[in-house]
Amino acid sequence: MASTHVYNATSREPPVVPQADSVAECLDASANLTITATPLTNGNQGPYAVVFDDVLSPAECQRLIAFTERTNGYEAALVNDGNGRQAYLPDMRTCDRCMIDDGAAAKVLWERLRPHLPTEFHGASLIEINERLRFLRYSPGHEFKSHFDGCYRRANGDVSVLTVQFYLNEVTKGGETSMVLGTEEHFVEPKVGRAVVFQHRGVLHAGEPVFAGRKYTIRSDIMSRPA
Repeated sequence: MASTHVYNATSREPPVVPQADSVAECLDASANLTITATPLTNGNQGPYAVVFDDVLSPAECQRLIAFTERTNGYEAALVNDGNGRQAYLPDMRTCDRCMIDDGAAAKVLWERLRPHLPTEFHGASLIEINERLRFLRYSPGHEFKSHFDGCYRRANGDVSVLTVQFYLNEVTKGGETSMVLGTEEHFVEPKVGRAVVFQHRGVLHAGEPVFAGRKYTIRSDIMSRPA
């Protein structure tokens, strides 16, 4: 039977900040943040999965939420159903999604995480965060049931190998990311500025139901380049 681990959040009130006109403008490229890493598995004893705290500042998170709400770009999130197709499957996934391509923002996020990540993963160099940023909004009753993430392959051979999810706020009740790593089940609570990175392959995970409040995250991929 799997043991259970919960990674808690500590509430804090975000400051009031001015508006931004792009995802990149929401970020402070010169921010001096002290990022801490908490591995969820012991070295090579299980799949790669790490929680990082203070990747984003409270002000950045507030700007990101406000920016995506102003774009009116949220719509019902779809699910990949094979052969590059997506479908609306409310029995599987119920949340809203706003997809924005922003290479400048992805570069800032990558530069923050890169020093804390391995340089290679399964023999391929880790090179960047995918510029496609999928902002997710979960309202009460929304969830994403257990699933595996697939990989994204570019025409030049670059391929995604790791999932990265940034948490932009804390949730009144629910909304954890659950994942099964070996024989252990882990629950990562949403926390302002937190990120979780885990390998695509073999990690069954879910966005647990939100019971009160809203949950905002950014989902993207870490890309690799084969040697």
